[in-house]
Amino acid sequence: MPAWNLGVDGAEVTQLAADLAAAMGQTEWITAQAMTKAAAKTRRTLSARIYPQVEGGPNSWTRRGLITSIARPNDLRVLVGWQFGAGRFEDTERTRGPGGTPAGRYMTTNVRGGTRGQKATERLLAGRGVVRPRTGALIPNANDTNPQGNFSGAAWRAVAKGLAASGAAGLLPPAQEPGGKRRRRRKQPAWKTDYFVIKTQNDQIVNRYSTGGTNAFIAKREGKKKRGFKVVMWIIDKPSYRRRFNVDKIAMQEFAKGFKKEFEDGVVKEIRRRKRKKSG
Repeated sequence: MPAWNLGVDGAEVTQLAADLAAAMGQTEWITAQAMTKAAAKTRRTLSARIYPQVEGGPNSWTRRGLITSIARPNDLRVLVGWQFGAGRFEDTERTRGPGGTPAGRYMTTNVRGGTRGQKATERLLAGRGVVRPRTGALIPNANDTNPQGNFSGAAWRAVAKGLAASGAAGLLPPAQEPGGKRRRRRKQPAWKTDYFVIKTQNDQIVNRYSTGGTNAFIAKREGKKKRGFKVVMWIIDKPSYRRRFNVDKIAMQEFAKGFKKEFEDGVVKEIRRRKRKKSG
């Protein structure tokens, strides 16, 4: 998950501050307050240092997705990172909802690198045999993406609808009815469909209705009488990404620095509070 469980071992603060907090019986309370405030500062630092590196600038999902949790005296830990929805740092069915992709899902790949799970549209097209189940992915043509390098929701829907109308030949056999009969899809004439799948075999394009070959591209018809086409997406398997943002180092250093100051300030505030109470 793209979140950091930030804790302390007491080494970040001076011995005097630790002794004073213990003498007042407020070590856990001051620690919890300091951790929460340090985590908030860490979130602001991450926002200031990571978001300028985002190509095209961060969208609203990314900005709102960076959150922190609250430390409590009986639970001295705090989380800073990108949520998966509903203020949670875990990707579960409960956190998934309509309206967009949670920041935690794509920031995991950007921060950690490696592989990623299938997007909703990829899972839809996997069911239609366009990409492989669980591992297949679609990489949009950079000329057709927004400043962040993504396909818009409307563009994804247009592709899915166009492929359904064309009865795109896929990797999977045609679906069957419970009785064993194949369910026939109603196909539109080729010249009436904008999107179709291009298959290749030995680096050569083959007939898209051929039983051989592998799905390689999703293309869109264009040009005079739509006799030409352009590639709008590449179909690949098990994509792997490099790590783009070094968040770990920034988060740990900023939190340790902020916690020391907040803890010592908390000790001073508690001493002043007690003096005011005694004099009053």
